Amino acid sequence: MDGLSERPDTNVNTLLTPLDAAQYLGITPELLFFYTSKSFQKSSGAIRRLNTRSDSGSTRFAQTELDAFDHYLREPWADAGTKRRDPPQKILAYLHAESGGACVRCGSGVGVETAHIEAWATSRSNHHHNLLRICSACHCEHDLHNSLPTEELRRLKVATIDRLREQLQLRMSARTSTPMPAPDPLFVGRVTELAMLREALRTERFVLVRGPGGVGKTELTLQALASTETGRTVLWIEMERYGSIDAMRSALEIAIHERTGISSDGDLLVQLDKMHACLVFDGVERLQGPALDAIDDWISDLQIRVNTTQVLVTSQVDLQRARFEREVYLHGLDDKASQCMLEHFVRPGTPIDRHSRDSLLTFADGHPLTLRLAAMLVNFFGSGRVANEQIERRGVELLEVQKQVSPDRRTSLRVCLSLAYEALDPDEKRLLFLVANAPGGLFSGWIESGELDIANAQASIAGVRRWSLVRIAAPGQQYERIYMLSPIAGYVISRWQTDTPGEARMLTKALARNFTMMTAAIDKRSESSTEIPYMIKRFELELPNLLRVFDLAEREPDDIELSLFTSGICSALMRYFFIVRLGDAGSRVMLRGARIALRDGKMKQASDLLTQMIGLASRNEDRTQLDGAKAMLEEIEHEAADAETLGNVALTRALLARIAGDAPSTEYQARTAITHFKAARAEQTKHDTTCIEETAAIDLEGIENDLASSFGLLGDALLIQRSYRDSAVAYHAALSWLRGAAAAVNDGQLHHQIGNCESHLGNHEEAARYYNVATARFHAIGMQEYLSNALGELGHTVLNFDKDADLPALPSSDIIVDGLADVAVNLERCYTAIPFDLSACAAAVRKLFGLVVVASLNNQALDLEVLATNLELKLIEPAVATIEAGGSDEDMLALYHLDMLLVLATSIVVLEGCAEHNGLSDQDVEKVAKVCYSQGPWIDLRRLSFEWLALYLRRRWGLNVGVGDDLRAAAEHAAADNQFILPRQN
Repeated sequence: MDGLSERPDTNVNTLLTPLDAAQYLGITPELLFFYTSKSFQKSSGAIRRLNTRSDSGSTRFAQTELDAFDHYLREPWADAGTKRRDPPQKILAYLHAESGGACVRCGSGVGVETAHIEAWATSRSNHHHNLLRICSACHCEHDLHNSLPTEELRRLKVATIDRLREQLQLRMSARTSTPMPAPDPLFVGRVTELAMLREALRTERFVLVRGPGGVGKTELTLQALASTETGRTVLWIEMERYGSIDAMRSALEIAIHERTGISSDGDLLVQLDKMHACLVFDGVERLQGPALDAIDDWISDLQIRVNTTQVLVTSQVDLQRARFEREVYLHGLDDKASQCMLEHFVRPGTPIDRHSRDSLLTFADGHPLTLRLAAMLVNFFGSGRVANEQIERRGVELLEVQKQVSPDRRTSLRVCLSLAYEALDPDEKRLLFLVANAPGGLFSGWIESGELDIANAQASIAGVRRWSLVRIAAPGQQYERIYMLSPIAGYVISRWQTDTPGEARMLTKALARNFTMMTAAIDKRSESSTEIPYMIKRFELELPNLLRVFDLAEREPDDIELSLFTSGICSALMRYFFIVRLGDAGSRVMLRGARIALRDGKMKQASDLLTQMIGLASRNEDRTQLDGAKAMLEEIEHEAADAETLGNVALTRALLARIAGDAPSTEYQARTAITHFKAARAEQTKHDTTCIEETAAIDLEGIENDLASSFGLLGDALLIQRSYRDSAVAYHAALSWLRGAAAAVNDGQLHHQIGNCESHLGNHEEAARYYNVATARFHAIGMQEYLSNALGELGHTVLNFDKDADLPALPSSDIIVDGLADVAVNLERCYTAIPFDLSACAAAVRKLFGLVVVASLNNQALDLEVLATNLELKLIEPAVATIEAGGSDEDMLALYHLDMLLVLATSIVVLEGCAEHNGLSDQDVEKVAKVCYSQGPWIDLRRLSFEWLALYLRRRWGLNVGVGDDLRAAAEHAAADNQFILPRQN
C-alpha cells in the first residue's frame, strides 16, 4: 500500500497544522485527532497513539511522527489466524466522508459496504487507505467474479484520496470563522469541560452542550471554537433570534451567502458540505412546543443527509430525535472559579467581608450570570453586607410567591435580576424591554436618534451596560449594536408584561411600527443603485427583528395594523431576496406574509405577496412552496373584486405558466394582467388628476411596476415563441412603466432581453448597445450572475458584426473581471457533481466563450490566463480523476470542451507576449489557429473560435486577415501538409 497516493511536499522538520497534517496523510482532521485520543486502539492491548506538539499554544504535528505512525498503522492489526477485527467507527466515518456516502466506483447509494483492497486474510490491515466504500454489486464483482481487479480498487482509492486532499485545500483557503459573539476575555474554571469540547470538535461531527440557562454553554462553546484549529467555516445561529424553523433556515441561507457569495439555490445541505461547515445552533430551547420539535426533526434529518458538516447544539433540554456522538454537560463553576469571577467584577475598594462573600457564592451556586449580577449589586449597594442582606430579603419574598422551600439557580438569577431591574430608572427599563424584543439587536445610533422615545438614550445605554444586562457589538464604532442574553430578555419581557401589560403591548407594537418604517427607509434608499450594498448589509442584520414582526402579527390576528406592517416589510425584502438569490428563504417569508393578509381578508395585499413569492421561486428554480401558493391563489381569485387584485392573480398565473414552460399560457395571462392593471391605474387616477395623496402615489407606483412586470412576462413569452419584434415592443413598454427601486433591479434585465431580441432580428450593433447598458446596470447593483450573462451575449454578438463595422465601446475592465469571477463560480457548480448536467455545462461553456471574446478585445488576456489556470487546477484535474473512477463518455466529452476552451484562453496571453516583443508572425498565429481547430463541436465552438480569431487579429493587432472560414481553411491545410499560410485581404 506504500505510495498509494502522492503526498504533498513538506519540509521534514516542519511542524504541521492539523489541516496540513490531515492533508499530508490524506485523511480527515477528525480521523487525525482520533488517532491522538485515548479511544484509539489498533489491537487489543496496543496503546500507541499519534503524538502532538505544542507551538505557542497551538497543536502541531511533526512530519517524522506522522510518517512513523502511518508505518505503524500499516503493520498487521492482528496476529495470523486470529478473528477478523472490524475497523473502528471513526475510520468508518472517515470512509463515509471520503466516498460521499456512495459507491466510489459506480456512484450507487444502495447497499454500500466497506471493502478491503488487500484482503484481510493476507494483510490483516484496517489501515484507512486499505479500505474503501463500494456497493454490494461491485463488491461481488471483486470477491466472487474477479471482474473488478485489485489494481482497479487501488486506482479508485487514489482518486478518492486526491479528491479529499482537494477538499482540504479548499477548506484551508476558506475563511475559518464567521461573525459570532466574541469570547469573553474573562474565562475561569471549566478546564475539564473545555478540554472535552475541544476534543469533541476535533474528532466528532455531532456534539451537544447541555446545561441550565445562564450556566455558560455559549461561552464555553465560543472559547472552544476560538482555541481549536479545525479549519471549518463556523455558521453561528442564535436560536433566540428566530421564532420558527423557517426563520432559522432563512438566516442560515443568508449566512451561507454572506460567507461564500453563492446562494444555496434551495440546496442547503450541499452548500454546507462544500463549506465543511461547523453549524452551531445556540440555545435551541428558545423555540417552544412544535417549533422545538421541528428543529429537533430538522437536525435529525441533517445528521442523516450531510457527509462532512459538523453540527454543534447548545441547549437547556435534551433533544428527543437527534443523536449526538458526544455530550458535554455543564454544572456550575467550582468554588475557586466562582470566587475569582465574583472578585473580578466587584469594584476595587468596595468592602466585602468573608461571611458576605461566602454567602453570595453559596447563593449563586456557581452560576456565572448570577455571579456577575451579584457583583454588580455589591457595587450598587456599596458593600457586600448590604447587598447580601437585600438579596436574602428578596429571595425570601420570591420563594413565598413561588411557594418554594429552598432556592435553586433559576430562583437566584431572578432575585439578582429583580434587584438590578428595580435599581434602573424608567428610561433604562424601557430600553431593556425594547432590546429584549429585538432579537437582532438595535443600533446604538438608532436609539440615540430618538426613534424609540427614550429621553436620555446615551445615559440609559450606559446604565444598562453598567449592570452587564446587555451585550455590545462593535463598541465605540459607527455601527455599535446592542443585544441581550436570553435569560435576561425573558425576565425583562415577563416583568414588563406583568407590571404594565397595556404599556408592554403598546411598546411592542411601537417597535414593530419603527421596524416597518426603518425597512421602508432602507428600501427607499436602495432606489439608487449605489446604495444596494448598504441595503443588503442592513437587511442581513435586521432580518431577525423583521421576522419578529411576523411572529407578533400571527399571535394577534385582530390587529389589522400589524398585518399591514408585514405586507410592507415583505415588499421591501423582495428586492433583497431577489438580488442575493435567496429564493427559498424569500419564498417562505412572502408566503408567510400572504397567509397573514389572507387571514385578515386583505385580498389585494395577499395577491401581491403571492406574486412576489412566485417571482422569487422562479428566480431560484425553487418549487417547495408552490403548492401552498396555488391553493391560496384559488381562494383569492374566488373572493377578488377589484381590478388590481385580479391583475395580481393573472400575473401570478403567468409566472406559474412560465415556470411550467407554457409560453402561450404565459402570454395569455400576462395580457390579462395588463388589462386589469391598466383599469386599476385608471381607477386610481380618475378622482384627482392634479393632486395625489402620498399613499395614493405609492399605490400608483405599485400598479405601474406591476404593469412593468406584466409587460416583461409578455416579452418573455413572445421571445420563446420567436415573435422577436413584438417581444422587443413588450420589453420597451415594461421599461417605460418601471418606477422607484424596481428600476434599479429590473432595468438591466429588460435591456438584456431587448438585446436578445435585436440579436435574433440581426440588428447586432443595436443588440450590443443594449447588452452594454445591461452590464453597467448589473454591475452597479452587484447582480454578478446577470452581469456574466450579459457579457457572454455581448461577446457572441460582436462576432456577428459586419467586417468593417465599428465595434462598440466595451465595458470597463472591472466589469469584465467581475463577470469572469461569476462564470468561474458557474463552471464550478456545473463541473463538480458527476454525472454532469450536460445542458448546464454547455450553457456555462458558451458563456465563458463570450467572455473570452470580450476580454481578449479589451486587452485583458492576463485576466483570462489567471481564470484558466485556476479552473484547470480546481476543476479539470479533479474531474478527470472522478470521471475515470465512475463517469461516462458524455461527461468526459463535456470536460474536454471546457479544457480546450481554457487552453484557448491561455494561448492568448502567449500570443500577445510575442506580438509585443517581436511582432506577430504567421507561426505565432498558426499556434493559436491550431488551438481553435482543436475545439469540439459543442455549441459550434470550432467555427466560433475561428470567427473570434479573425476579429481579434483585425481589431486588436490590425492584421488585414480573412474571415473565420478563411482561417479555418488555412488551419485544415496546415493540419494536412504542415504548412500554414495566413489568409490576408487586399
